[in-house]
Amino acid sequence: VGVFSVAAPCFKVVDVDPLLRTSWRIQASAALYVAALCPVAWVLAGDEGRAAALAPGVGWRVFVCAMLFLLSFMAWNYCISTTSFVHATVLAQLVPWFVVSGEGALWLATRHSARVRRAVEAVGGSVPAEPPSAGEVAGSVAAVVGLAIASALGSSHAEDAAASAQCASCGSDGGGEAHNSLAGTPVTLKGDMAALGNACLYAMYMVWSKWQLSEVPPLLVMGAAHVFMVPITLLTFPLLSANASFAGDGKSLGLLQWPSSDFLFPCLATIAVAAAVGHACVIGAVQRLPPIVVSVALMVLPLPQALVGYEIGVASIPGVYSVVGCGVTLVGVGLVIVSSDRRRKRAEAGAARRCRSGLQLVDLDASVAAEGGGGRARGAGAWKGGGASALAAGGG
Repeated sequence: VGVFSVAAPCFKVVDVDPLLRTSWRIQASAALYVAALCPVAWVLAGDEGRAAALAPGVGWRVFVCAMLFLLSFMAWNYCISTTSFVHATVLAQLVPWFVVSGEGALWLATRHSARVRRAVEAVGGSVPAEPPSAGEVAGSVAAVVGLAIASALGSSHAEDAAASAQCASCGSDGGGEAHNSLAGTPVTLKGDMAALGNACLYAMYMVWSKWQLSEVPPLLVMGAAHVFMVPITLLTFPLLSANASFAGDGKSLGLLQWPSSDFLFPCLATIAVAAAVGHACVIGAVQRLPPIVVSVALMVLPLPQALVGYEIGVASIPGVYSVVGCGVTLVGVGLVIVSSDRRRKRAEAGAARRCRSGLQLVDLDASVAAEGGGGRARGAGAWKGGGASALAAGGG
């Protein structure tokens, strides 16, 4: 949350075509990963981490992770340019809804279909022992409500007008247009659908990383993902936008000209460092925590982003509603964390009881087999009594 709070406002300062801005960010982060972060991570990973990174099948898993990340990033850039920024902010942060809904649907499907259970286990997925708890669902709802309060009521028309006037006065070509789209773009169905698509894709990205890349060091995962994304953006973005060409024109720079851009220092350099560290931290958190906890925790981003944005002159200072909304979101985050931890402990306790019950049955069965004659009968009686008590202790 801390590093993302710095990256997003700096991202707004880069006043170029959204696709061009996306490619520049990916290239800058990839350069940082390859030149510094990945070599250090490779040395620190140890034999176990390096073996996990070189295991068969890791390449295609990282490729899928990269595609989900890139598509969600493109959807975000598209939605903030084609619909109301309030709608984009709220809808794109509905990641917990998709995580909770997906986990509940997966629990129902695996409970009623052994084929689905085998398919989930075949791709390395974890079958939920129980559906999302009421506390997790309530916490997700509270977090979304708090975000909606901060977004819908936290900015007045006067603040939007001031932001539009400030951005319209930007000296670089296209800057006013880009920022005005953030401040005053009307609501559109395609923009709202892109924001929802961003949330869904990011939820899939986190769950996929949890299932398929849980043993690979996070910096190596994101470094390899960026190496995949760079050539894809260079090949596809010129086909999607005339402003995202290789060489550019007299008014704008091209895809490969970000090192000579006026935005390189401090904006792109800051974005590269913050985004590289931030997304690696997200992967690391997802590897160790439930995706629902990570997705809800990221919903506190709007307030610190607004504070940093105010300091660098790209956003208004957060008002009372923004602070109240962030407080409600923090309450929801805490509720989800506590509820998720309780569910994890219940699952671990149930697994431990089942394990103890199984060991008792095995020991008693062995004693029955070792005895003879009347001893077998007595052992059988003990097995039945012990098995019944063990099953009762383990909840059946």
